[in-house]
Amino acid sequence: MSKEIQTKFTKHAGVQYPIICGAMYPCSNPELVSAASNGGGLAIMQPVSLTYAHGWELRKGINYIKSMTEKPFGFNALIEKSNKKSSNFLSNFTKPDNFNCLAWFKFIFVSFKTILEL
Repeated sequence: MSKEIQTKFTKHAGVQYPIICGAMYPCSNPELVSAASNGGGLAIMQPVSLTYAHGWELRKGINYIKSMTEKPFGFNALIEKSNKKSSNFLSNFTKPDNFNCLAWFKFIFVSFKTILEL
């Protein structure tokens, strides 16, 4: 019998357990991400691992993960200030006065989701 654990993290992330399967290069494959999500934790996909190590086109790989789980999973977005495209994208956003880290990351995620057309 498993017992669901309720914390701020589980409520905000929509998961059963406060467990994160972090993004790991090169072993974060779609099957691991979906299995960790299906198990009740929050899995984080590693896009470099997905595309470079496992040969998926990013959008198709994300859709493949989504075909194996209806549970939430994260995206390890690598944002480098030295990268002009990333820097220009982030410069369009201003941190709200009543800064809430989780809300800010949800906002950025929705923006990336829109760009990736997922």
